[in-house]
Amino acid sequence: MRSLTAKAYSRAAASARIGIQSLHFRRDGDHWADTLTEVCGIFDQNGNFISAMQNTTKLRLARTQISNLTSGITVGSKFELRQGLYVFRIVVQDQEGNMISARRVSVPVG
Repeated sequence: MRSLTAKAYSRAAASARIGIQSLHFRRDGDHWADTLTEVCGIFDQNGNFISAMQNTTKLRLARTQISNLTSGITVGSKFELRQGLYVFRIVVQDQEGNMISARRVSVPVG
């Protein structure tokens, strides 16, 4: 017999690909450095806030590594959500270039 209070949860991942050409690196010795701050907010289909997560990615790359990253850098977060339709809002800030980029997408979970 199943419990009537059991809730079905699914894993959901939010990710963003950042084009390396749009980042502003600073020279740090023989490397190039930058810090990205990513915030992902989850909202239900009525616009009610559900959850959020903030991550910081510190980049310290040699010039050869930068030229090899032609497809960009992927950043993201993972969530446990009940089945339903959600709106994911992802904001990424480039500390060195003082630039912000945002994306909003509706995602069915479950």
